[in-house]
This record gives sequence, C-alpha cells and structure tokens, in this order.
Amino acid sequence: MKKILLSIIIFVLTMILLGAGYVFLYGTQTSPQEVTIYDIIFDKDNGSVRISGFILSSAKAFRSADMYMQDLELHITIRAVLVSPFYSDGHFQIEFDFAPDEIERIFIVTENEMKQIYP
Repeated sequence: MKKILLSIIIFVLTMILLGAGYVFLYGTQTSPQEVTIYDIIFDKDNGSVRISGFILSSAKAFRSADMYMQDLELHITIRAVLVSPFYSDGHFQIEFDFAPDEIERIFIVTENEMKQIYP
C-alpha cells in the first residue's frame, strides 16, 4: 500500500513540475487584447519590419514571437511566460525579414482571436 501511495505522490509531483516548466519556460499564446503595439517600422533598405510593444498583464513576460504570411497579411503570435528570473520583461522588439511591399496588413493572432495592428 505504501509503494502505491509513494508512486502516486511521485507521479503527481512530476506532473506539477512539468506544468510549472511549461508555464515558466515555454509559455502560452498571448491574447491579442493583452498586447499593445507602440511602433511599427518598415525598413526598406534592409527589407524588414520591426514591431515594438509590450504585454499588458503584469505577471507575464515576453518569450517569443512566431509569424507567417498569408495573402499579403503578416500574422504574428506572441508567446508569453510567467515572470521569472529567466524572463522578466513584458516589452519586446521583434524583427521580421519581409519587404514592406509584401505586407498590406499585420495581425496579432492566437488560435481563436485576431487583432489588426496595421494599418
């Protein structure tokens, strides 16, 4: 009986550690409503787009951004983690190598939400 109880406790603790690692290190998609963009720069010389912003939630820090193009639209997914010694700031500046002529609209997206940030 003690071995079964010990196995269950070890399993539960392992699941808690994996969940904490996911939230603190890998992160989750951030809702477009939680993101504020304050600068979009189209650099025609370098053929890139630079976007600056921050995450409004005080307990979240910027982790990374993924993007894809679809019909002259740049779709960006912002990933955030809980604030930790590894990630402590909600401000971000991301740069994508796309010619400004290739982009008509820019969106912050998740699987369920979309928010247009340009134009």
